[in-house]
Amino acid sequence: METKRVPISADDERILTLVGLLFESATGAQEVLHESFPPASQLTAQLFGPLLRVSRSEGGRMRMSDLAAQCRSTPSAMTRVADRLEKLGYAQRESLELVEFGVVEVGEDRRSSDLEVRRNGPGDGVAASVGDDEVHDPAIAR
Repeated sequence: METKRVPISADDERILTLVGLLFESATGAQEVLHESFPPASQLTAQLFGPLLRVSRSEGGRMRMSDLAAQCRSTPSAMTRVADRLEKLGYAQRESLELVEFGVVEVGEDRRSSDLEVRRNGPGDGVAASVGDDEVHDPAIAR
């Protein structure tokens, strides 16, 4: 069976090229950033993305469910990321008493919590490396 090629317009080709360059640039920037982490930080690209999102959010904290949605992850996978960030001292979790579906006991479900960047822990350097003005600038965070 032959595959039929659909011709791409010049405009579509330019858009595809720009999107490809954007993706390649983002990947390159992530690699450079990851290589700059000191080995002692134990930060990986998988941990840094969520940590950066929380650092840039209002008040340096975010609901786990919102973080999972922004990272296009499942709540259970994000819980494992939060566990690792907590263990490394980059973040701390606070249980929420009121969640979307009613009241739960504090500590009953680790996914029903806020994750907050620890400003006096190793995570403090994350905000400093991005720059405090940039971290809390609503125009950049949104």
